[in-house]
Amino acid sequence: MLSAILAQISYDQVPALVQWLIGGSVTVFLLNQILTFYKEHIRETPAPANTYATRADMDAELGRERGARKKMHEEMTEIQKSITALQIETKNQTADIDTISLAVGTMRSEIRTDVNGVQSRISDVLSAVSELKGQVKQALKEIQ
Repeated sequence: MLSAILAQISYDQVPALVQWLIGGSVTVFLLNQILTFYKEHIRETPAPANTYATRADMDAELGRERGARKKMHEEMTEIQKSITALQIETKNQTADIDTISLAVGTMRSEIRTDVNGVQSRISDVLSAVSELKGQVKQALKEIQ
C-alpha cells in the first residue's frame, strides 16, 4: 500500500514534500519540548515533603494505630468479662431454676398426700357425723 502511494508521487513533488515533512517533524519536536518544559518547570509540583510521608508523620500514624488497637483490646477484654459474668449468672439462675423445680415437685407430692389425707378425714368426719346422727335419733326417740 505504501509503495502504491509512493508511486503516485512525481519526482518534481519530492522537494516540497520533504520540506513539509521536515517542518512537521520540527513542529512536533518543538511542541514536545514546550510541553516537557511546562510539565517540569512551570506547572506547580508539590515539594517532596508534601508528596511523601515523613518519618514524623509515619511515627504519628503508628502511634494513633497503636492507641486504637490498645483501646479495641481493652474493649474486647471488658466484653469478655461481661460475657463471663453473664455465663456465671446464667449458671446460677439455672441452679436456682433446678432448685425451684425440685421444690415444686416436692410440693406437688405433699399436696397429693394432703388431698388424700383430707379425703380420709372427710370420710372419718362423715362416719362420726352419721354415728352421732344415729345417737341423736335414738336419744330423741327415748325422750319422746
